[in-house]
Amino acid sequence: MNVKTFGVVVGAACALGLGLAGEAWAGPGTVVIPTAPELGLSVRLGGQVRMIPTLESNWDLGLSERTPIRGMGSHVNEAGIIGHDYVRTEDRLYFNVSKGDDWDFFMALEFDSVLNQRRTDRISNQEKGLFDDFGVERLQASVKLPWISSRLHAGWDTGPSADMDGGGLLYVDDDPGLWLTGKAGPLAWKAAYVLKNESQFVYADRTTSVPGACPPVINVPPGGGSVPTGCAQLLPIGAFDRNFGERRIGVGRLDYTPVEGLTLSGLYAVNHARVRGQPPATGINALTSVTHYPGLLITGNLGGFKPILEVAGSYGSVRYPGTATDIPDYLGKPINGRTFRVQSFGAFADLAYDASAAVGFKLEPHVGAYYLKGDSNPGDDILGGYTPVVGMPRFTQRFGGESMIVADGNIAYGSTLYSAFPELWGNQSNLMSNGAGLFSNGRSDSPGLTMIGGGVDTEPLKGTLRFRTNAYALIYNERFLVGALSEPNNASSVGLTARDFGIKRLVDERLFGVEWDNELTYMFNSAVSAKLQFSFLFTGAAAEQIAGALSDQGSGEAVEVAGVSFERARRSEADSMRRIAVELLWNF
Repeated sequence: MNVKTFGVVVGAACALGLGLAGEAWAGPGTVVIPTAPELGLSVRLGGQVRMIPTLESNWDLGLSERTPIRGMGSHVNEAGIIGHDYVRTEDRLYFNVSKGDDWDFFMALEFDSVLNQRRTDRISNQEKGLFDDFGVERLQASVKLPWISSRLHAGWDTGPSADMDGGGLLYVDDDPGLWLTGKAGPLAWKAAYVLKNESQFVYADRTTSVPGACPPVINVPPGGGSVPTGCAQLLPIGAFDRNFGERRIGVGRLDYTPVEGLTLSGLYAVNHARVRGQPPATGINALTSVTHYPGLLITGNLGGFKPILEVAGSYGSVRYPGTATDIPDYLGKPINGRTFRVQSFGAFADLAYDASAAVGFKLEPHVGAYYLKGDSNPGDDILGGYTPVVGMPRFTQRFGGESMIVADGNIAYGSTLYSAFPELWGNQSNLMSNGAGLFSNGRSDSPGLTMIGGGVDTEPLKGTLRFRTNAYALIYNERFLVGALSEPNNASSVGLTARDFGIKRLVDERLFGVEWDNELTYMFNSAVSAKLQFSFLFTGAAAEQIAGALSDQGSGEAVEVAGVSFERARRSEADSMRRIAVELLWNF
């Protein structure tokens, strides 16, 4: 069943009113607005002010200090492209309206930016970050169906996510869509249809650079003179007719709670992607992929022990319809017209113990591990690296947190924003994507990951002082290839688009490093807090090889990969990374 068929099925189920109605959901907000009793409405407002002065260092392994390479010290988050030292602000207004459990509505308006005068005074609308300065960040409306135990939801929020309460191995995001939730006895269910990317939308700012002389009526200097070249022109709407760059996601989940404190969940997601790019992108940018993700999640709270176990698989295919030129993979084989099989799996296990009763205050240590299978053979037409639909360990409960360096978009390690998985490195080509990942460019030839560690969550002064710490090793499961940067003064595109620069060298060391994350929170009251975040990533041998490969340094040793000889990357100096921030939060 493809995703569009899945969407039709979900829509039909909603129309029929499967299940029965439950309690209404509403968003955050503590300010109650009185309304006329005869209306039966509840109205709540709220807000958030969040200021985060931040210091970061060595996101580029220190390469900018020792080589001509620039740009790798920056990364992307929802404030834009940032790096080094900056102050981010994330401010929100919350609006909630509900009528009993019949229907409800929630909206969060948000301004998310790096602070400077031109942004706050709105001097120039040309100086924008990667995302809009102010808009509707979250929107959710739901209605009780005619029967009981189910609700129909519409909007964009984290509701469609499959496994935020697990390890985030399938799908976690706040994309727009429709979803159905319900509960009856020991069973609970969810089905969602998510619109990630849309090809049938002609955006207003559809400019492109046209080579050669501009038409005489465009950009001619006053009084005549030379005609400029490479001017920007609007693409004709007809250029969008054959644009198939869309992505749909289907999610299903069924929970069974046989006894209190133990829940077994069957998970399923399907990622249907035709990527990448808007017009005039063609050829290789129109690859087609359908990948299925079955999974199983077990969560519990039994006698103080809190286990989480999640396993997930991926299977499907990626097809390349052909390109204007023969684009080869790292082994020299053309990608045109080939079909690759997606086949992989991942797992997450964690055990926490609530020792609060024994010590008299909150104390919860845990140990856990991720395992994501990597691709071991670039020559077999099987993409064996596990890449979630959208993986967001940063928002999961055990290892998650804003202080995770590798989950904040780390180019050298190979992760996109919010993911702690190295889905931007691989052994065959940067085009070996099944259209998964936050930006639809997660690679299915990735090396995989073993992440093992633990931590403590404690609140020695209840309601006043909290401390969380996690430490974990980051180990690649397979070897992979890294190209030297052929444009050393502009590495800004390394993490999000092309990674096929220069001579490829082999990275076969496994330990990227050990990360240690810490958060110390002082709560002035229930609405205001200050959080000190300090994290360190101590680099290992694999990071040193990546630094060597990026800076065009080989060891002189030849290693065979799928019948092709590659030079092993030389281990070069790789500085440890550091992030220190203070989050000042008002949330009511």
